[in-house]
Amino acid sequence: MRRTVEVIKVTGRKETKYTPESIARAWKKYKKIQDEHTEPTVSAGIIIQLPAPLIYTEFSFISFLKISRRTWNNYKERKSFVYIVEEIQHEIEDRKEFFYVNGKGSTRALERDLRLHYGWTDPLPSALPVNPLNLSVLSDMELNQAIALQQKLLSNGNT
Repeated sequence: MRRTVEVIKVTGRKETKYTPESIARAWKKYKKIQDEHTEPTVSAGIIIQLPAPLIYTEFSFISFLKISRRTWNNYKERKSFVYIVEEIQHEIEDRKEFFYVNGKGSTRALERDLRLHYGWTDPLPSALPVNPLNLSVLSDMELNQAIALQQKLLSNGNT
């Protein structure tokens, strides 16, 4: 049995009524657009397009669907849409986590979003990797200076 897509009128504007299958297809198209996003940059005097994937967000997907937030929330409450909505929400969270952990985009904003909307708590993975000091590349004088500085900091109560 084939389901059809029909147009309904909500709050003065026309909105498309989706099925779970059509939402899944739209999500796939949306992700492709976000993944293939590019930004122009100048290299050797020539403008080139560099890959610049975008973060998936519920709001931008709702805009892509051309539906209101209220309509999206209605879909979220319907039993037949639960699976696809949960899949979309998990993929959005995964994408935000990837961008956060890899230091892409605004890590502060991503951290706040993950805490507020996805229940993340401490400890969060570090957005910037910490590289331990490689002492073998220091000269004896540099090593002695580093030790003296560390001792001074410790004696002042700083760690």
